[in-house]
Formats: sequence, C-alpha cells, structure tokens
Amino acid sequence: FSHPCEPSGPLMARINVGVRLRPPLPGEVIHDNIQLSYVDRHATVRHDGFEPKRFFFDAVFGPSIVQTAVHRSVGAQWMSELMQGRNSLVLLFGGVGSGKSHTLFNVNDPLATSDEDWGLMPRIVAELVAQSQDCVRSITLSFLQIHNDNAIDVLEDRIVQNLMLKEDEGGRGCTVDASEHTVSTLASFFELVDRGYSYMHRAQAWLPSRQTNRSHQMLTLSTLNGHGEWGRLSFVEMAGLEGPYQTTPSTPLPDGKWLQASLHAVDNVLCSAAAGPVKSGERFVPWRQSSLTRLLQAYLVGPRSAPAWVLVHASPDACGLGDSVLALQFGHRLCAATHRAAPAPPMPDSAPSGVTARAPSPARHGRPAQPVWERL
Repeated sequence: FSHPCEPSGPLMARINVGVRLRPPLPGEVIHDNIQLSYVDRHATVRHDGFEPKRFFFDAVFGPSIVQTAVHRSVGAQWMSELMQGRNSLVLLFGGVGSGKSHTLFNVNDPLATSDEDWGLMPRIVAELVAQSQDCVRSITLSFLQIHNDNAIDVLEDRIVQNLMLKEDEGGRGCTVDASEHTVSTLASFFELVDRGYSYMHRAQAWLPSRQTNRSHQMLTLSTLNGHGEWGRLSFVEMAGLEGPYQTTPSTPLPDGKWLQASLHAVDNVLCSAAAGPVKSGERFVPWRQSSLTRLLQAYLVGPRSAPAWVLVHASPDACGLGDSVLALQFGHRLCAATHRAAPAPPMPDSAPSGVTARAPSPARHGRPAQPVWERL
C-alpha cells in the first residue's frame, strides 16, 4: 500500500468493538459446569464455584448468526467508506480455533461452497467488482505477513523477508512498499489469497500439524473511485493467543516471546487510542511499539480515517475457554475506553435477527476489566 495518508491534525478514529461467539463443533469438549452465553450486548462466562464474568460490547453476534447476517450488519458501512476514499480497519482478535479465519474468509474450499458461506472479505470484493467503472476505476490487493516483527510480502514473486516501513510526510503512520495486484474478478481474488496462504504454510512447515499460523496477516483492498480518490480497507487477522510453551511444553518456540510482545503492543495501542484525542502532556499512544502498530496508525489517525472495528472471537470449547476469556476481557476493556471518551452514536434497530447492536450507555461500563495479559 503505497498511498500515504494525508497530513492530519490530532484526529482519532472511533473504535467499535463487536464479539462473535462460535457454535460448538463436533468432537469438542463442552462441560456442563462451564457456560459461555450472551444476552443483548453482554457476553457472560459462568463457571461453577466462581463469580460469573460479564463483558460488554457494541455488538454481539451469537452462535446462530450466519455469515450473511454479520456482513449485513457491518459490511455495508465499510463498503460506503471505501467508495468515499476513506481508510478503514477491521481487526480480528481471538484464540486459536475461535473462528477468525471463518469470519474473514472461510478458508474451507471457498470456491466450492455456496456464497452463503463466504466470509466478510469475499463479499466486499464481490460488491466492488460488480460496481461500474464510473464508481470504481481500480481494485488492488496487498497481502502482508507480520512475523517476528518483520513485514513480509507474501504475494511478491521474490519474497523479501523484512520490508522497510517508511514514515509518511505527515508523521501520521507508515507505508510499506508491498506489491499491489489487480483484482478484476472474484476468481482472481481467490487466486491471490490462495497464493499468499500457500507461501505461509510452506514457510512454517516445521510447526506441528495441530498448530495454526503464528503470525499476523494484513490483507488490504485499495480502490480508486470515480473522483480519483484512493480508499483502503484493511483486514488484520491476529495470531492466536498462545504462550511460548503452548505447542511444545518442554521447549519454547523461537517466536513465542515475540508473539506475546506483539499482542501486548496491540493491546496497549488500541486501548490508548480508544481513549479519545491526545492532549499535550496528558497521554501517549505508543505507536512505535511494533511493526504492526506502526501500520495501524495510518488507519486510526487523520481526517480520512473511518471508524475502526475490532471483532473479538470466542469459542465454547472447554480447552480454549481461557483464551476466550482473555479475548473477551480485552474487547470489554477496549469498549469501555472508547465509551468513556465519547458515547456511541445510535445504531439502527433493524439489525439482523440474533444480532444485538445498539448504542450503549457509558455509565454501564463501570471500571475496566483487568489487563488482558496478566495471565500470560
């Protein structure tokens, strides 16, 4: 993405927080004494013998909510902002197997399944390619992998392991010389994404088969509208909430410490940015804490920054319940920081059935939850 942000003042994009609760899968361990449920905009974890943990969000997508309903609830907003030449960010957060990839893309043979099963990104691409040339002149895709704090272009023919991040002229973010590939049809989009994931699977073939990818992925759609304005929509799928000993208890994986530090950096930056405009001497947003947070700055600061979304994912599987609680805790704390800074604007009452998304009252947040990473 080589289109820099415009120089800007201290404008900070609003951060909305939603949670998607995954339904149980065949073979998963579900304990009767541990329950993950939701009512309205609250998600609750109940464990016999312990006080229930309750978390608050801008929107909750229950286990019965299908891909179409999620897209209808939030995707139309992203499409509109992209067509207006604005920069939008969607960050997917959660533990291993919580459903992040399913929400983003649905990687289980997307070409062979019905479009009802497609994730958010294929749906956005399908809408873009259906637009006339007068509305959308160009569509391109960039695909970055962030691993060990290095930005890797997984679509480049000659893979460069550490792309250089460059500060933009206004000092409001970084750009990176990633290759941009034209997307003319939905099939060409699927081909590019498959190429990127194929590289990542080959590069990390040393991991045990049960282990998912230990890196962040940043897929960016750039569009040129009829007025000659570039807009960007970036989907960032975060790595799972894993500790360095989770996969191999006897020996920590070489990237385990980096993974924890990177997730912690995103936690710090988003919660600081969500607290509202930065006033001199009162608060500092540590954008330079990691390569990923430097890239996120371009989407959260500036007049062309649209409201961002963080989609937290939680799983009912008893084996991953600890990660789900950490993810919910992070989302609740981020939501609390956002609403202390500014109340949410009213959301339409015509949300899809099973989707709860209304303007919350800041007074209901109370004190924020304890830091997410205290148990890692």
